[in-house]
Amino acid sequence: MALHDAAMKDEYFIKRQLAPNVDFWWVAVQHYAWHRSLLMLRLQSVGGFPMDFFPVLFVVPRVVGWLAHWRQMMLQEGGVKIWRPRQVYVGSGKRDYVPVDERLAVEGFKETPSIVEHGG
Repeated sequence: MALHDAAMKDEYFIKRQLAPNVDFWWVAVQHYAWHRSLLMLRLQSVGGFPMDFFPVLFVVPRVVGWLAHWRQMMLQEGGVKIWRPRQVYVGSGKRDYVPVDERLAVEGFKETPSIVEHGG
């Protein structure tokens, strides 16, 4: 937690009212793994992934969120030139889970996600 405390005392974090998030810790883990691989594994691989693959492991989990934000922006009337996600949830309150097969469809392509079945 010393790293967290140091970040909370850093002028950059204080000025912007930031707190360390998951990306802050991921970079620390990535940095540690990179140095460990240099010393212990002689540039082979860490966890079965080559070192050049770490940026991909960092980005892939975020793509779903980025696409959801993009879709939300595209559904706004008139579009938006610069878009920033709202930080206050204004949607429905707590709801019971409804299985996909039992959900009511809403007419219109942009309003209802569709089930896509992949063969394989």
